[in-house]
Amino acid sequence: MKNILCFVFMFSCTLLFAQHPDLSGVEINNVKIATTKSHLEIDFDYRFPNPNSESDWSAEIAAEIKTKDYNIVGTKRNVLFYTYNSQSKRKILFLPIRNINLNQGQYEVTVDLVVYLFEKNEKEYHRIVSSHDYVLQQPKRYEITVQLSGGTVSPIGPENRRIDTWDSPTTFNKDDPLPDLQWWIYVGSNYSTTPSDKNVNSLLAPPASFTIIALHSEHIKVRLYDEDKFASDDLVGTYPILHPNESMQESYSNLTSKKVSGFHLQFEKQLFVLPE
Repeated sequence: MKNILCFVFMFSCTLLFAQHPDLSGVEINNVKIATTKSHLEIDFDYRFPNPNSESDWSAEIAAEIKTKDYNIVGTKRNVLFYTYNSQSKRKILFLPIRNINLNQGQYEVTVDLVVYLFEKNEKEYHRIVSSHDYVLQQPKRYEITVQLSGGTVSPIGPENRRIDTWDSPTTFNKDDPLPDLQWWIYVGSNYSTTPSDKNVNSLLAPPASFTIIALHSEHIKVRLYDEDKFASDDLVGTYPILHPNESMQESYSNLTSKKVSGFHLQFEKQLFVLPE
């Protein structure tokens, strides 16, 4: 009887562990870490064999920056979707320095390269595949607050359209010829945070408020878009925010850019310091 119970227990454990995906074959090699003016770059080769998951799955490779007391101060993830590769592939992860949560100074950190697997049943598995010590020279970071108000958009749509209105009167939007306006804020070429509220079917730009973290050298701009449901969004106007001083407050009125005019912009810049 004891032998039968032991066999049943071992068989049950085998089934249990057989359901777990196998991440033991994941390999990461030839890791190179470097700091540019605005990013931490992690360059590596990886091999991601079939995890033999019994469920639909997606996967990510992540770089996690840890301090000596094991606090994660920065993360960059890259989605692998539903693919795996038996041959080695090259990958570069770009982690913006502004997103590394450290004050100015020199730090000894650990860069962990981690593979995550997410099954359809919402179970998560992960494995630290590679760890590397790195000396990080962290620059100053700044908190920039931007507020936008006012602004009227021309009723004439983009020049590249065959029609004069912003939105084509199709079967899907017969009563929506005007733009659906929304502000975004960009640091460099990437948008930061979520967009503003949206004014639907309107020529009036919505008010907006953004708070971002940026480096002194980074370019910042706000953009007003017409959101299109069935096509790419149309750019209505762009305004660059110049911030040459380390601490400053500025206010501009009745600005004009491309198809939007009469909007007002206020911004404040100050050094961002984490509490000790």
